[in-house]
Amino acid sequence: MKERYCIYKGKLFDNVEVRNRKVELVSPINLEGFINYVDVIGRIHSDLFIRELEFADVDLIYDEEITISYKGMDFELFVPITPISVEDNKFVLFTESEKIAKKYLFEKKEQFVFSKEIGREQIDSIKISQKPIKEFAEHGVKERIIPHEEVDEWLRSIK
Repeated sequence: MKERYCIYKGKLFDNVEVRNRKVELVSPINLEGFINYVDVIGRIHSDLFIRELEFADVDLIYDEEITISYKGMDFELFVPITPISVEDNKFVLFTESEKIAKKYLFEKKEQFVFSKEIGREQIDSIKISQKPIKEFAEHGVKERIIPHEEVDEWLRSIK
């Protein structure tokens, strides 16, 4: 599961829409140059603000993917890690491979979709990969591995 982020004027935005070589940033704070969000039925929101920018105006746009190493193999997440999943100690892994699903006792959800719920104690490590979109490729891919002994601390930081 990938999530898109943008760095603009040194600030990280996690609500980002990219289309036609433009980026739309969303913020709960009215920052300079942002305007009130207007929804599809015309309501003006005073608690949500947007700004559309050219790619040249932002520092970086990248996709972040978190994978969990379970029994020595990296798996994508079926659902994102949230404060609720951390509190409930439930992390749902995903594979499209029937062979791997059988080996690790995943449950079939639909054709080529298998998932398995694991607890924190079963996580070997967590890998965070940040891959810039094509237009920002010169920044390169960044990867960070959270080893087993640091997973609890990292999970506590999930907001």
